[in-house]
Amino acid sequence: APLLGTNPICIGFPGGNATPPCVIDMATSVVAAGKLGVYRREGKPIPAGLGYGAQMGPTTDSQTARYLNTLGGDRDHSNQKGYWLNMAV
Repeated sequence: APLLGTNPICIGFPGGNATPPCVIDMATSVVAAGKLGVYRREGKPIPAGLGYGAQMGPTTDSQTARYLNTLGGDRDHSNQKGYWLNMAV
């Protein structure tokens, strides 16, 4: 069963004399939960690796998807979010 939430996180990095500041605002899942809602309303399947059904099996059915893949939950979905979290640390 899922143990972690898909909590949002926002971090700001100050800029310099010639560099603008940078702000990251993201969910700790592959996509924000609202994105799943868009797929559901449009009756479209979700991309592979985005969600899991009630029994924790991977699914592309937006109507039965219950859980979102967490950031870094698999090799294919470790992306720029991980880079920015590393920068913050």
